[in-house]
Amino acid sequence: MKKSSILLFLLILSAKSFAVTNVGLVDRIYPSGESVKFRLKEDSCNGSLNEYYEFTLDSEVKKAWFSILLSAAATGAEVAVRVEVCEGNRKPIDYLYQNF
Repeated sequence: MKKSSILLFLLILSAKSFAVTNVGLVDRIYPSGESVKFRLKEDSCNGSLNEYYEFTLDSEVKKAWFSILLSAAATGAEVAVRVEVCEGNRKPIDYLYQNF
């Protein structure tokens, strides 16, 4: 039992290490209903035109993310986005930020 608990803990810990942070210029912003989908230029996480990062506008922080995206797109600044995995057409993000 103890060995299986340790193995489970290590498996969970290693799963978190697969998270990916990508940095790039905003390629497309696609607001839809209560969510925002977006792509970065030359992003290894989005291989096709149908793949997007996505978040819902259900908090003030996420509304600030949307503002960051709009500002970065208008000024040509890079943003960083973190996701747990780079799989699927819609990737829910953990967070988004912009360095100055």
